[in-house]
Amino acid sequence: MLFKTKDIPPRIVILSGLFLFIILAVFTKDDITLSGNESSRFATVQSLVENGTFSIDNSMFKTEDRVLIKGHFYSDKPPLLSVSLASIYWIMNNVFHLSFAANYHLCVFVLNLACGAVFSTVLYYVFLFQLKSRDVPFGLKVMLSTALILCTWIFSFGVSVNNHSPAACVFFIFFYFMNRIAANGKTLDFFLGALSAGILFNLDMPAGFFSAIACMSMVFLLPLRERALRMPVFLSGFFIPVLFMMLINFMAYGSAVPAYMVPGAYEFQGNIHSSGVAGLHRPADVLGYFLNILGGYRGLFLYMPALLFIFPALWSERKKMNAEAVIVLISISVIIAFYGVFTGDYGGWSYGFRFLIPVIPVLWYYIALWIMDNYKSKMLMRILYILLMIGLFTSWVGAYNPWPVCFEGAATSKGSVEEKIHFPLTANLLCISYENSPESSITDFMMEKIYGRELAEKYLVKSFLNMKKLNMLKKEN
Repeated sequence: MLFKTKDIPPRIVILSGLFLFIILAVFTKDDITLSGNESSRFATVQSLVENGTFSIDNSMFKTEDRVLIKGHFYSDKPPLLSVSLASIYWIMNNVFHLSFAANYHLCVFVLNLACGAVFSTVLYYVFLFQLKSRDVPFGLKVMLSTALILCTWIFSFGVSVNNHSPAACVFFIFFYFMNRIAANGKTLDFFLGALSAGILFNLDMPAGFFSAIACMSMVFLLPLRERALRMPVFLSGFFIPVLFMMLINFMAYGSAVPAYMVPGAYEFQGNIHSSGVAGLHRPADVLGYFLNILGGYRGLFLYMPALLFIFPALWSERKKMNAEAVIVLISISVIIAFYGVFTGDYGGWSYGFRFLIPVIPVLWYYIALWIMDNYKSKMLMRILYILLMIGLFTSWVGAYNPWPVCFEGAATSKGSVEEKIHFPLTANLLCISYENSPESSITDFMMEKIYGRELAEKYLVKSFLNMKKLNMLKKEN
């Protein structure tokens, strides 16, 4: 059975995941920020259920993440997640008679919980299941699986609606089926692997596209006869969710392509995004941008230093890797390269470079294998615990507000407060310190020494406005 682990009762495995779910629920938000990302999806959810349309013209949720098609505004986000959340809100609205207007905070909390905590807990179970055959203490497996959730950006962003938490879960499920394909190559595994890639394509188009190529590559590694049998299986699995997405798009605004790819969709007065495809800006300095998204102010390894173990882990595993592992790792490298070259805004108002969240579970899987092979090394485990504690701290700081006002690279307005706020970690820490102890020496140090009082005060006003913490605005004034 799914949760069967050596000598461990299934109920213990299930309870460990439920305990993690409760932790995530405690941190889940019951409101959204003004950053635009969350409200773009909530606007679609409300419009579908209450107005029967994908158009967000009349939604109470206002957002900058929108496009104009045929005279109406729509969310520029891929629709599958919003439609899924709308199905939950439909039940809340029609069965329990709850609404955003009358029960705002409860409705927002439930939808945030469904998107973040639920997918994170599923990811925990799938990851733990992947480790079940290893002959190491069960507590080590639980620790490594829990660390994946709580010591990474998965925790930071898992408190609010976003596409990255579901994408991380689906990407790891895709990786699971890739492992099964490499082990036995059954037809069902090819289908489910391709299906996972298709669903991922709906959540994170670049990650889904390169995952589909990875899965198709496994088909081409087969002998010619088997290749001919497996290719239709792969194509059907992948295109079922893709065609579903195209159908939703067509029903929404009369075009099969995603809203952000409709020509001219960003060409309207008041648009803050680029007028190009997906509203993206290119980085002015590609090398500097890469350094920043990997190890700088928005860096993967700065916020989650335990991920640095991926380098010794891959070196140690280099002779044992099968074709599936190599293909998946190449896909991850291509995904990182894609976002490093074709985005220049650091993910907007975002705690870290959020576009890389989907690849974290696979990287952590190879680290976990290496740790389990070497867990008797006291020095290694001490270093691991230190790095995980750092990751837990930075992830908790991110969970305070995963959508902070901060530098957006090429998309930043000249002369704005956020132009000088490059490090979301310290920016969130300033808000946390001021909110909980405005007269403390830590708050004073950050305001005087790190930012300067004038900039700090301006930032606090804009940040608390973004979080809609009006009581803090009164305190600041």
